[in-house]
Amino acid sequence: MYEKLTEADRKWAEGVLEKIRTKLAAVRERSADKIPSEAADGVHDDKTVQEGPSDRKSVV
Repeated sequence: MYEKLTEADRKWAEGVLEKIRTKLAAVRERSADKIPSEAADGVHDDKTVQEGPSDRKSVV
């Protein structure tokens, strides 16, 4: 796959791949306790029970 790329293009592609891996690792960590089957505006909705100032409760 890399044999058709110039050295500069290969290094660029490897850099992009590393950024993707870093981003996915952060998303995986952030979403560990969430159900990622649905997202609102690209953000996973936390389906755990929550209580706070808004007294909003969400149940799985």
